[in-house]
Amino acid sequence: MTKRTKAEEMFTEIFETLTEKQKEVEKFITDYSSKTPQKLKIDVIEDEEHFTVLVDLPGVRKDNITIDISEDKLEITADFDENSEDKNFVINERNNGIIKRAILLPKRVKMNQSSAKFNDGVLTVILSKLGKNENFEVKVD
Repeated sequence: MTKRTKAEEMFTEIFETLTEKQKEVEKFITDYSSKTPQKLKIDVIEDEEHFTVLVDLPGVRKDNITIDISEDKLEITADFDENSEDKNFVINERNNGIIKRAILLPKRVKMNQSSAKFNDGVLTVILSKLGKNENFEVKVD
């Protein structure tokens, strides 16, 4: 009977050690993945006259969003201002800090005819296209 008890004790020790190591590996993976650069997720939809850009920004306040537009580029900055430095996370997967995303647009846009709305954690930016590219022929004298 003692053999079985010894075997059970040994199995219990092995199982506890494996469980402990598994928790350490999970914490290591979580710590590593929380430090990888974060990227805003976007969709860009094109129709005849506009580009519509949809950006998921859950947990961001409207005041913490900056949009910069040039004729061929859109840059969005979001500040997920939750102070996470003083917290002891077990799992930390949500966005935090300042995250930027810049995209080159396939066509030029009218910067002064752009608009943006923020509703239910989704930023919608509507960019009016500049129009079709026109060629100008230069006469050679």
